[in-house]
Amino acid sequence: MKLNPSVLEINLSEVENIIKRFIKGYIKNNGFEGIIIGLSGGVDSSTIAALSCSAIGNENVTGLILPEKETYNI
Repeated sequence: MKLNPSVLEINLSEVENIIKRFIKGYIKNNGFEGIIIGLSGGVDSSTIAALSCSAIGNENVTGLILPEKETYNI
């Protein structure tokens, strides 16, 4: 069986829209007014923060900076 490279192709716009719809739906279905996101400064938390702001508006997203053993004191 030979792997076809096309199975690895991702439609980033579609994935972005799916994630944003999920965020909006989760907030609405649970009666939340907004969300709090733990921010480490890494790619994962930064990405979800950006997607959340785009999905529900900056005013509904609060970032909480979380210390990590390699984080410098602010």
